[in-house]
Amino acid sequence: MILQEPTVELLTRAGDFHSGALPACYPAAPVSPTTPVVPVAPEIPLAPTALVVVDAGSSFTKAYLLDDVDGERRLVSIGRAPSIGDDGQPAGAAAARAAIAQARSAAGAATGSEAGPQDSPVRPHALLSSGAGVPRVLVASPREERLRETMALARRSPARLLEPILFDGNVETLLGALEAQAPDVVVISAAAGDSRSAEGRAGRAALEALRFLALEDAPLLMVMGDEDFLGAAGDLLKETPHVLAAAGDGAALARALERVTAQWTQREWTGGAAAAPGSSLSGICAATEMIAERYDVDVLTLDLGASHAMAVVASGTTGKRQLTSVAREDLGLRRGRPAVLSQAGTEAIGRWLPVDMAEAGLRADARRGVISPASLPESLDELLLEHAFAREALRLLLADLPRALGNGAAGLPAIDLLVGSGGVLAGVPRLVQAALILLDAVQPEALTQLALDRATALPLLGHLAATIGHGAVGAALERDGLLNLGLCIAPIGAGREGETAIRVEVAYASRSPITVEVPFGAIEVVPLPLGERASLKLWPSRDFDVGLGRGNAATPRAEVEGGAVGIIIDARGRPMTLPDSAEKRQAKLLQWLQSTGAYPHLSFVQDDARNVSDAMPRPALDTAPSEEK
Repeated sequence: MILQEPTVELLTRAGDFHSGALPACYPAAPVSPTTPVVPVAPEIPLAPTALVVVDAGSSFTKAYLLDDVDGERRLVSIGRAPSIGDDGQPAGAAAARAAIAQARSAAGAATGSEAGPQDSPVRPHALLSSGAGVPRVLVASPREERLRETMALARRSPARLLEPILFDGNVETLLGALEAQAPDVVVISAAAGDSRSAEGRAGRAALEALRFLALEDAPLLMVMGDEDFLGAAGDLLKETPHVLAAAGDGAALARALERVTAQWTQREWTGGAAAAPGSSLSGICAATEMIAERYDVDVLTLDLGASHAMAVVASGTTGKRQLTSVAREDLGLRRGRPAVLSQAGTEAIGRWLPVDMAEAGLRADARRGVISPASLPESLDELLLEHAFAREALRLLLADLPRALGNGAAGLPAIDLLVGSGGVLAGVPRLVQAALILLDAVQPEALTQLALDRATALPLLGHLAATIGHGAVGAALERDGLLNLGLCIAPIGAGREGETAIRVEVAYASRSPITVEVPFGAIEVVPLPLGERASLKLWPSRDFDVGLGRGNAATPRAEVEGGAVGIIIDARGRPMTLPDSAEKRQAKLLQWLQSTGAYPHLSFVQDDARNVSDAMPRPALDTAPSEEK
């Protein structure tokens, strides 16, 4: 593994959300968070129209510089520095200063701004953070219906929802859960009702027990209920920190969770941000909801960070859209890699590798992720291993989503747009790698648009939308952050290996049409670059369905707009299955990786170390340098 140097991402060109071009990224000189930089001082602003937002992650801290360009608010540059200092301790404020200095340097060099690159210090206008972690929330109520309602409210916010507690007058179950699960927030939801009602007595008993609770890190206590119950709770909890909210007040619950993450961030932050810290995860929820409303589509956003993983679904019709999120603090791809390995198992990780990997090697790699969270894969096999962990981390996360949505065993809902976010996906060497990780983890059906938060700016867009309004995130600013990867066509069904699963005609607007036949078990990419348009005709075979029933042809009503990857035809089956045999599975993986051009050349080689009697051709990695496409 090699430590990743900080970079400045200079956004010099972009297209819109549907046909956006990839912002150019230019490396800057390495800057450590402990490198002396201009100190933060609020007296001298960067520029009258400029806006600086800092996003403090657990591995990297990013500074976003926004300014007016040709009458539109644009994302001008991004600076980045490690969040951990040379002494191995968190260095939030120093990392922010280094990232801001980088962003300003890039903006000054590229735009000729009147403010010099580092000649006038600046403090951030807003501070976001995901490095503090995902708050763990325990919801308890003496009434089952109220418990379900409160859980539904909590699912709108980025939090790890622990197993809810239904209690009666005996609160031992609740106290036992507090001790065993160590939540950051405890929500008691009840109503006073008649003074003799069981619910009123049980709710009061719970508060009586909690007010005397002595824990080293006591959780935030939030009480939700009717006016009478809240009045009684206020009197009872005078000496105990608490939050009161009316029953059904989801906004109050969201504010309470943000209060917890803000307190975590402030412990490490001394940079004097202009406002209280906000949550990057809340920003991603807000951005997902904004995109769904703006384009009237059902959206699934997957955010995979160094120390967390989160899925957000925005579904339904305009004005009645439902937002649901699940978050896990133990599934981050750096600090959570040992947990991913433990929960998924070595076989699950290994099934995504076209090479053999011993369990000891997987465990060693997982430990390296914890020890060096700011590291990057140095070789091709390390890159493949990281992407295998990413697939399983997302699959573990998505396993929690149907229950949160209330679907039970029905699985994931149909989605129109699948968005990938987080440093792991945004930093892939080839964009098709991010597309394959998303497809393998989610396995979307029929037609799905893919997008990537290439600039890791989704928290920024959501923060602006939530604090200023959706109008603050114009089309130009949106396309600076989101990159259209292309359309995925995934026929539902299964067939015989090698037999045609679907035939697709792509009628380009400016050149001759092409027709592609894709056999079952294969995945292919049809070129449709950014800026181009084409109309499609789909002819699935009799065993496959693209949304209109088995064997029924389909023609999308609107032209398809090009993406950075193209049109992905995924005929590997839904649900997708991998061969049980290791040799066949590895050969199949190699076929998929090579047919999509996802990685440099991979080849079969003979392992001479094996005995001749049991020697079998097995895939190995060609680590010779390969020029990026």
